[in-house]
Amino acid sequence: MFITLMADGKVTGLNAFAIPSNCVLDLKKAAQVARDKYIEMIKSRYFRKRDMSMEADLR
Repeated sequence: MFITLMADGKVTGLNAFAIPSNCVLDLKKAAQVARDKYIEMIKSRYFRKRDMSMEADLR
């Protein structure tokens, strides 16, 4: 089983990482893979608010 984690890079913007559920995302390695110097995790509530506003726009 895999989990999908979203991270925001200073240069590259949004990045999605699929990792095994029993592992931890190493942000330094994730930044290297994304070819960015710094990356930070995005809180899930950011997506919930965004999804709710999109649903309102569709109505």
